[in-house]
Amino acid sequence: MSTTAAVFAELTEVLTMAGVCASTFQTMAEEELADTHRQMGCLRDEVDRAMAFSAAEVARRSRPVFGDLGMARRTGARNDAEMLQKLTGGSRRDARRMIAVGQMMAEAEVTAGVEDDGRAEAGSVAAPAWFSALGRAVAAGELTVDQAASVRGGLGEPDAAVDDQALAAALPEIIALARDVNADAAFTAARRFRERLDTAGVAGRAEARRAKQFWRMWPKPDGMYRGEFELDPENGAYLKDVYDQLTSPRRGGPRWVNTKDAARDKALRDDPRSTERIAVEGLVRLVELGVSADPAVMPGLLPSTRKPAVRVITMKRDLERAGPARRDDPTRPDTGSGFGHLEGSDELIPLADARAAICDSGVLPVLFDEDGRALDVGREQRLFTTKQRVALAIRDGGCLWPGCDRPPSWCEAHHIDEWVADLGRTDVADGVLLCRYHHLLLHNAGWRIQRIGAAGYVLHPPASVDIERRPIALRARSLIMVKAPVHPPPASRLDPPDRPIARDGNSELPGSSVEGREPRARSA
Repeated sequence: MSTTAAVFAELTEVLTMAGVCASTFQTMAEEELADTHRQMGCLRDEVDRAMAFSAAEVARRSRPVFGDLGMARRTGARNDAEMLQKLTGGSRRDARRMIAVGQMMAEAEVTAGVEDDGRAEAGSVAAPAWFSALGRAVAAGELTVDQAASVRGGLGEPDAAVDDQALAAALPEIIALARDVNADAAFTAARRFRERLDTAGVAGRAEARRAKQFWRMWPKPDGMYRGEFELDPENGAYLKDVYDQLTSPRRGGPRWVNTKDAARDKALRDDPRSTERIAVEGLVRLVELGVSADPAVMPGLLPSTRKPAVRVITMKRDLERAGPARRDDPTRPDTGSGFGHLEGSDELIPLADARAAICDSGVLPVLFDEDGRALDVGREQRLFTTKQRVALAIRDGGCLWPGCDRPPSWCEAHHIDEWVADLGRTDVADGVLLCRYHHLLLHNAGWRIQRIGAAGYVLHPPASVDIERRPIALRARSLIMVKAPVHPPPASRLDPPDRPIARDGNSELPGSSVEGREPRARSA
C-alpha cells in the first residue's frame, strides 16, 4: 500500500474505531454539535480536494488515445467516470464533477510551475486556461470542490459574445463572493455574472426559455389527473406569486396589518385542508373565475386583497436610450444595452418585455439619489407606505439576511432604529427588508442592523453567536443596483455593539473592509 493510500486507510480506521452513531450526537451540547459538524465539513473538503486530484489523474491515464491500454478499460470500465463509480460507489455526476475540478487544479499547478521556472516568458508553453484562478482557489483551500464546480457550471464556456479573457477577468470577484456562500448560491452568482457580461444576448436567452415552456397532464388509472409544467421566469414568477398568496400563511409568509387580510390569514391557518389541497383547489377556482367572470372578482380566495402580479424593474435611462422594439417581431430588436429583471428573481428580461409590462400595468416611478437613497417621508407615520415598500423591494431585492433567498413579497419592512424605543424615522434609508423568520430573530435574539453611510448596512451578531460581535456586510440581492455592495468598515469605525446603534448619514466608507464571516476551523 502506498504512503498516500495508507494515510487515508488510517483515517478510515480511526473513524471506524470511534464508533460514531446517533447517540454520539444526541448527547452533545449545541456548541459541541455545531463545532463537530463544522470540523467534519472541513475533513470532507480536504478529502474531496484529494479525490479531485486523483480523479483527474485517472482521467488522464484513461484518455481515448490510449485505447484498450487506458487505465479505465484495463479494469473493465468503459470510461473514466464509470471506473470512479466502481471505486467509490458514487454517482456519474459526482465522478464528472471530481474530474472537472481536479483537471482545473492540475492545470493551475502546471501553470504555476512553468511561471516559477521562467518557461512562460520563453513562449514554450500555451497561455494559462481562463479558469486557472478557480483551480488555484480550490487547491489553496479557498473554495470547496462543490463551490468550484458550481462557479464553473454557472459561468459556462467562452463564446463569441463572452471570450475567455472576459471570464478570467470576472473570476477574482466571483471567487471572493463564492467563499461566503453555499454551492447553490455560488452557481446562481456565477450565472448572474455571465448574464451581465452578455447583456446583448438577454433577449435571445429569454426567447429560448419561452420556447422550452410546456404544460402536460394525463389521467391516471384511479381517475386522478397528474401533470407537469415548465415556465419561463416571467410566467413562473406570476404563477408562484399566486401560489404564495394561496399558501403563504401556512408556510411562514409575512404577517398582515390590514384587518381584512389578517382575517383571511387566520381563516387559512385554521382551514382543515392540507396546504397542497388548498393550493390546487384555489388554482382551479381562479381558472374558473378567469374563464367565466371578471378576473378581478376573487372573494375570499387569497389572503391579500392585492392583485397577483409580477413587478418588472428597469432603469428609465435604458428605456429612453433604447430604440423601438416589438416583442412579437424578432427582426426589430432593442438598440439599447439595458435590461430589466423580475422582482425577487435572478432572471434578466429584455427591454421589449419591460415595455410590454409597462403597456399592460403602467409605471410606478421610484427615484433614487446618487447615494442610492429613495425620497424620505419622515416620522409622521409608523408603517412604511406602499411606495416606500416598492422602493425597498427594488433596492434590497428580498430579505437582506445573509444566505436568505426569500423574495420581497415574503418580507416585512424593519425599522433599523425602533420607531418607539429609538425614535426611529419611517424613511427608506432607515428600513430594510427581512423575511418574517429573520425579522423575529433579529428582535428576539439580540441582533442589530446599522446603517453605514448613505445606503450601506451591516449586521451585528449577539455575543452568543460571535463573542467579538464582528460586523457582517448585508448585500442587496437586486440585479439593478443603485449603489455598489457595502463592506463593513474596521471595527473602530463602528458603534460599540453594547451601545444603541447611531445613524450617520454623512460618514464615508474607508478604503479597506473587514469581512464579518466566521473563519472556517481547520487543523494545523
